[in-house]
Amino acid sequence: MNKEEYIDLFRALGFHNIEIYKTLKHRKPISSLYFNHKYGFVSFVAYAQDEHRFPAHLWERIPPQKKKDDKPNLITIVPKAGRERQAFEDLLA
Repeated sequence: MNKEEYIDLFRALGFHNIEIYKTLKHRKPISSLYFNHKYGFVSFVAYAQDEHRFPAHLWERIPPQKKKDDKPNLITIVPKAGRERQAFEDLLA
């Protein structure tokens, strides 16, 4: 999905103040998830301690996309292709 499709998805799922390069906000408490976009590629950065909230059947761990995200306490992830909506619905459940 491109960033516009993600923004539409986030709006449909009740996220607010959706900004690229910012932490996603929702009325329900969710794990800190940073919305990243670099070179036309969307990724997300979360705390490693929350890795259990991003199951392998819905999320893929990828190398950090930005130098500041290459820290041991952070992970860079993306929803698996075709499962983006399910990944975020699972996160909100």
